[in-house]
Amino acid sequence: MKIKEIKTANDLKKVKNIYLNSFPKSERINFNKIKNKKFSQSNLLGIYKDNEQLIGFFFICFYIDFNYIVYFAIEQTQRNKGYGSQALTILINMYKEKNWFLCVEKPWFINDQQSKRIDFYKTSGFKLSCYEFYYNNQYFYPMFKGEFNKNKFIKFLNINFPSFKKFNKIVNLNNFSYELLDSKNINEGIKLQNLIFPNEKADIDLKNSLNNKQSDRFNLQQYWIVKNRGINIGICGLYSYKKYPKDAWLGWFGIIDEYRGNGYGRIILDYAFDYAQKKGFKNIRLYTDEIDNKAAIRLYRKLMMKEEIYNNKKDKHYEVGRTLIFSKSLINKNIKNWCNKNLYLNIHDKQNNFILEY
Repeated sequence: MKIKEIKTANDLKKVKNIYLNSFPKSERINFNKIKNKKFSQSNLLGIYKDNEQLIGFFFICFYIDFNYIVYFAIEQTQRNKGYGSQALTILINMYKEKNWFLCVEKPWFINDQQSKRIDFYKTSGFKLSCYEFYYNNQYFYPMFKGEFNKNKFIKFLNINFPSFKKFNKIVNLNNFSYELLDSKNINEGIKLQNLIFPNEKADIDLKNSLNNKQSDRFNLQQYWIVKNRGINIGICGLYSYKKYPKDAWLGWFGIIDEYRGNGYGRIILDYAFDYAQKKGFKNIRLYTDEIDNKAAIRLYRKLMMKEEIYNNKKDKHYEVGRTLIFSKSLINKNIKNWCNKNLYLNIHDKQNNFILEY
């Protein structure tokens, strides 16, 4: 196998076809930018079998301290034959002294395409950084081989992706911790919930979650105090109905006002989704009031798959606006609407002393 610069028009045409067939439209740039090497210090390299057949390509930016793999793809009929790993090993050995960066789209499910892409790079010695960033309506993880320098990475993004400056939110995931409510911190959790939701007290919900207390309605009730650098910034939880065992429900998710607008909500929800997935739930759902939680609803509409109105006539409950249900599959499958199955919110409201607004 050889890796060398693309020089012929025929090979360039093949690279374009591989590019268009390998990356979704949301991840592609205009191919002319690749063809004409518009990125700073970039080059287009072909991956050739020993018989000079072109089977893939790298589009790379070369810098003094690191090389950045912008695109890497193997032609579809040549995949799952070990050529990708072989090509990546050859490329890295060509520049042994360099650190390497690349970015992968954040996974949504276990074993989805993004997860497989991360696993592939890990087998070649790449590591996930403890950062994520938001660009072009998507979240990405930087991966690296060698040393990761955040400042140099941001500089690279700003040079080659000018609109990245609008979404310059890189969050250190290692700064976040999730403290499960127990007898020692329950009062701290109640105080935090009351601060975030001053008009909706959930003392009973939180107290019932201690030791995952069972009830007539729930299999699971767990809540966490969310901290960033050891400082309380929010609360989040999960519960599940005995009657609907495949579904986990998000409960009392909120962030203190002064910490909003930093991308923390997405990180906390990802933690809850991952936890529910590991617990074996097939779906994650939540309900919310469309008037009281407008900011959160904007986030739910980005992350969830289904949105519907809940108006079960037998379940008259506290609400300012309409009650909305958002749902998402945790197993990469289509998810059915909730279809107004009873959530027994009226029982919940009475338990927490909510005032019904008829």
